Amino acid sequence: MKLQDVFKKIFMAAAVALPIQVVAQVAPTPTTPEGEQAAYDAAAGYLYRGSDSNADGIPCFTFENPDTTGMCGTTGSSKPVALDTYYNTFQNEFYLQVKYPKNSDGNFPEGLVFVINNGDMPTVSGQWAIVYVDASKNIAAPILTTYAYNGAGGGQGILSSWQYGNQAESAPADRIITTLNPPANFHTGSWATGFRAQRQVMVRDYTETNVASPLNGVELREYTVNIDVTPINNHSPVYPQGASWGGIEIGGNTTNPRVVQPQIGAWIWGFNGLNTSYDSTGYLTGWLRAANLGFTFSSFELLFKNIGYAPIDCTGTIWGSTPMTTCGNPTPTPALPPECTTQSFTNNLFALDGGAAGLNEAVKYGAKRAVAIAGSKGIAPRVAQRLRTRAEAAQTESESLFLSAWSTAWSFPQFITQCTGTLTANCFVESLSARTTSYLDATQKIEGIAQRVVRLLRNSRSRAGSKAATRVETLAQTRLQEAVDFTKTVPSSTVQCVAP
Repeated sequence: MKLQDVFKKIFMAAAVALPIQVVAQVAPTPTTPEGEQAAYDAAAGYLYRGSDSNADGIPCFTFENPDTTGMCGTTGSSKPVALDTYYNTFQNEFYLQVKYPKNSDGNFPEGLVFVINNGDMPTVSGQWAIVYVDASKNIAAPILTTYAYNGAGGGQGILSSWQYGNQAESAPADRIITTLNPPANFHTGSWATGFRAQRQVMVRDYTETNVASPLNGVELREYTVNIDVTPINNHSPVYPQGASWGGIEIGGNTTNPRVVQPQIGAWIWGFNGLNTSYDSTGYLTGWLRAANLGFTFSSFELLFKNIGYAPIDCTGTIWGSTPMTTCGNPTPTPALPPECTTQSFTNNLFALDGGAAGLNEAVKYGAKRAVAIAGSKGIAPRVAQRLRTRAEAAQTESESLFLSAWSTAWSFPQFITQCTGTLTANCFVESLSARTTSYLDATQKIEGIAQRVVRLLRNSRSRAGSKAATRVETLAQTRLQEAVDFTKTVPSSTVQCVAP
């Protein structure tokens, strides 16, 4: 079967499973090899899409090896009974739709968590995005938050990436996007030439009424995520472990699929019994489940599945062959004289300074309380000496690290210059990444010292120690999250010019 026939079959199958949204009209596949070649020659991007596993009209992935039963569950299994996804590299349009039946207790999943990539197993931090969709509070207004997956082992990263950003689960979450405070047009508004009319994050319950579908008469909960992943894929991870950032992508992004066979990795989990909470910035502070419930409502994992694909021309037409010259980009943009903008960065420097200072103050407060407890009545001399010695050592170490963070913060330029076009000979790009990493390293180490002080206070087995430990722990976590957030305001570089 020809590639274009396979892709046509994919779209025909998907149309049955999407009763509320219809894929925009797809251009006919080329009828000749020359026509197919012309479409690839004109490609401005590619559309990657999963296929219906057993031609039953329900899009669901299978492994690369033949599997006539499909990977989807049945109506009694609590697994997704339909799963459909695509990625349009031309507009960074990502689409995912998952349908669940009720489980044996008669409940639908209240939340959805997923990682979608080009087939790589997500085992490290700072490589892929993880998305949490919360419908536990209001199914008509689901909340989507996105973080860098932390790579924690044993499946723990699924549950902890909203809270911790690194693999050791010792640093704050690497936050990316929240629909409670989103960038413009991330999940609302219309696509210019997208394959669906509207961006959206939507959850709905309904009963399938398509008599041609094996799901006819089944009660379903449908999660739909149709978003612009540009701000996710442009994210700079705070805790990279060597692998380059991919965010959310299918098929290797812009790699020509006729040269490199596109693949997909899908890790999807449903949750019920959720008790979620959010901070003032719109990010999760709790993704908790009732104690009597198991690990997940259901899970779906798929590795290294070959998928369908097609080229998109510069008008957004699948299998179109409109040349780039018609779209107004006939030749590469010529080099232009640099156009530069300069902005004050001073307030950001005070913020960086304050974040490190707040952490150091938390340690100082805890150390002071430990010394006070050591001098109170009823404390054994040996315990008192240990409290004093360790508290003073912690304070000394924290002060040294604070001075390092303080020096790094004020080594950033007070004015940031960004330029477009070709720089003149007397100008150069100065990287700020190493300074950002140094600052983060120092503040994370101070937070680690604060946690040592917390343990020291709790080990004093006194009411005053327990109370002080709670305050130090809260202060340290809050100040470290602020410090991490402040570093995200630091650009990767600035332009410096010297007198010619």
